[in-house]
Amino acid sequence: MPDLRGHGGSDAPDGDWSMRDIVYDVADMLFALGLKDTLVVGMGIGGLIAQALAAEFPQSVRAMVLIGTAAKLETEERWLTRAHALSTLPDAERAQALLHSATRKSADTHLRDIAQSTPAQTVRRMCQAVAHTDLRISTDALRLPTMGLVGRDDRITPPDLMREMTEGIPGAQLQLIPRCGHLTPYDAPEMTAQAINRFIEQTGHLLPDPDCENPTI
Repeated sequence: MPDLRGHGGSDAPDGDWSMRDIVYDVADMLFALGLKDTLVVGMGIGGLIAQALAAEFPQSVRAMVLIGTAAKLETEERWLTRAHALSTLPDAERAQALLHSATRKSADTHLRDIAQSTPAQTVRRMCQAVAHTDLRISTDALRLPTMGLVGRDDRITPPDLMREMTEGIPGAQLQLIPRCGHLTPYDAPEMTAQAINRFIEQTGHLLPDPDCENPTI
């Protein structure tokens, strides 16, 4: 699970960032690790990255799990407005704004700390990158195993938006997670993990362990 540019321990290059820049960061990591035919899981903006990665580097992505995302997220104007507004808030208020409407549960200390530790300029640059991203044509052209997961109560990327995206990819699955908001892995970790594990088995990514008692599991 990589830290994107400007997040965690990763550097934050100067200037504005495009979604292509961010996608190429992930592609460079895959190349450096010698990874091919991967199953990529992306949530929210990570889902945009997964779609673009599959379109740009098809040899690197054999299957995708897209959680609470879409091929186009809202309008450019709204994302640019959000970029400016979030980058001018104090850290605690910015964290609260990022988590508002994202979960049906109260955010715990760990989740708040993650949101609060993300630098204001990183949030601004990521929002600007999303503002200029429209993957509807390239995502509709994808032909690879895909599963979409979305919370029934997701107000940021509603189920209908996810359904529209997955219907454009032949054979793609869509699973709704009950009593769950936008942060599906946070609101419903067990159901999310179970859905991903089933998909891993279906796509042949889960290999038998020859050292276990029953190697067929």
